[in-house]
Amino acid sequence: MGSANTTIDMAVKPETVTFGLVGSQVPDGVDANNQPKFKTELKAVSRDKDIAAAKEKGELLFEQTFSYNRAGSIEGISQIIKDEEEAVNIFNAGLKVKLNSRVKAMIEEIDDDNNPAFQPVEGTYDLTDVLNEPAQRRNLSPTEKAIRVLVGLGMTREQATALVSTAQTQVAQGQAEGAAA
Repeated sequence: MGSANTTIDMAVKPETVTFGLVGSQVPDGVDANNQPKFKTELKAVSRDKDIAAAKEKGELLFEQTFSYNRAGSIEGISQIIKDEEEAVNIFNAGLKVKLNSRVKAMIEEIDDDNNPAFQPVEGTYDLTDVLNEPAQRRNLSPTEKAIRVLVGLGMTREQATALVSTAQTQVAQGQAEGAAA
């Protein structure tokens, strides 16, 4: 009996992603008897921790795993997306997402003095070099994480930065006083 060898074309890589549908009850006014009414708000989630949290709360309506092929090379793109125009559209959509993300990070970056680090140029800023930089996941500093949380809670970036700066100053003063004692 012979053995069947299976080869995987690295130009095309099979992938899966799991989504869950979460149904949360949210207030929706009151009824004729002045009793609270609720409506179900639906949200699709794909992060494992979001799916697990919804399961724990009893809000996960269902989950479904989907399969697709991911390109491992330029050749793989044409194997997956047969229509050339659609392949170009998908490439351009991904390109726009990458560039928007990079530009946002560039212009929001702050220097050590808490001022914008980006310096505008006269005319148009050429992003050609940015296209060829490999994507890197940037780890946020604890300060940046705190600012992001505070902004998420409704503060402006300026308010959050000022609050974190004040807290850092107070911690430093407390440490200096503790060391002097």
